[in-house]
Amino acid sequence: MINETKTDDITTVAELYDYMEKQGFKFKFHDGYDRDEVDSCIKDIQETNRALVLEATGLQPLLEQLAKKRLEQAEEEHFVAATQQTPLSEIMDAMPDDGEIATETDNLATEHDFAEDLDDLGEDDEVAPTIKRKEN
Repeated sequence: MINETKTDDITTVAELYDYMEKQGFKFKFHDGYDRDEVDSCIKDIQETNRALVLEATGLQPLLEQLAKKRLEQAEEEHFVAATQQTPLSEIMDAMPDDGEIATETDNLATEHDFAEDLDDLGEDDEVAPTIKRKEN
């Protein structure tokens, strides 16, 4: 057994493990690999039990329904918790009114004299050589 010393110092590996477990550290004893016959037996038993439960008549749909209800309940709880902080009605009331959208008529574009825009472009401009002016 672990012999505790009268000091607060950790002097053995056993004391270190004891201290770590008291602090809440969980040691991982099984790494997921089948190291011996016992590990493979445990794995086989778990797979057999899973197959028996899921393939039993009428049990799989019931389990799926329970899982679906549990998921819906978790979503509902999350929604309630979120809306308790800020009610949904307050969020909807905070939305700005759309109001009128400013529109333009086509007349502004058809009445505009684009020739003046071409005259404003100088010969030094990079765009000027690529624009060909339509002569009347």
